[in-house]
Amino acid sequence: MIKILRANKIAFYVLILVWFIAGSIIFNYTIANAQTANDDQDNVKYINLFGEVLIRLITNYVDELSLKELLEYAIDGMRAVVDQDTTDFVHFTFPDEIEDSQMSRGMRSLSDSRYFAFFDEELRRLRTEYQDEFTIQDLIEGAIDGMLYDVDPHTSFFRPDDFETFRTQTEGEFGGLGITIDKQGDYTTVVSPIEGTPAYKMGILAGDRIVTVDNENVVGMQQDEVIKRMRGPKDTKVLIGIERPGVPTILEFDIIRDIIKIKSIPYAFKLDNGVGYIRIRTFNANTTIELR
Repeated sequence: MIKILRANKIAFYVLILVWFIAGSIIFNYTIANAQTANDDQDNVKYINLFGEVLIRLITNYVDELSLKELLEYAIDGMRAVVDQDTTDFVHFTFPDEIEDSQMSRGMRSLSDSRYFAFFDEELRRLRTEYQDEFTIQDLIEGAIDGMLYDVDPHTSFFRPDDFETFRTQTEGEFGGLGITIDKQGDYTTVVSPIEGTPAYKMGILAGDRIVTVDNENVVGMQQDEVIKRMRGPKDTKVLIGIERPGVPTILEFDIIRDIIKIKSIPYAFKLDNGVGYIRIRTFNANTTIELR
């Protein structure tokens, strides 16, 4: 019961302070930069996101975490966003006079508020100095990455695209074309089409180079970005431009996406000595079913 009350108290206190930061940022930026209502809403959204992550860490993590250290690493994360050169990087620490080991409980609450004030000040400073280069979203996501760096290597923050990739891997299916690809130089190259999929039926071959997706040049583009453009809801169309060895012109394929299921277990067999061999390519929601 005491632990629950303490967790609720911390959560409430953190929430109030996060709203203070949000109000401070919006007030200052609205005056300085004549922000629109949409800008204000975005700022509130990302500040709330930071607060939610912070509250979950403090109240749900298996070990007790230090608010002071979490906010120090959050500031590190924001600074890392605007300064990619980590050669001379120095870990941020709050001034010693903010907290004294002899402080009473009430004074410690005051020191917590001063930690947030430092964080607020640094966030506003970086946003002001780099307003043409980085957004509140960039800085807040950097702060979250910084906090999680201090926790452990298995606690992660998923951005929407990252979560979609994670969901695809765990659920074992997605809307797409049905090809295995690899990045070879600047080209996203087809390793093999998956039998029975839209790409296979349309005649996509191993060795084909994907050069355009919906008339957009994807040569030199990161493979994850090319994949993102090719995937989509079932029954939607995507126009793929293919450069095929021995063919002088670009081939275009208008392909209708379908649900592609990722087989967790591509094959299994029994050896002559009676030992069974099961190839598990990846663990997802279908692994148990396929194993049976």
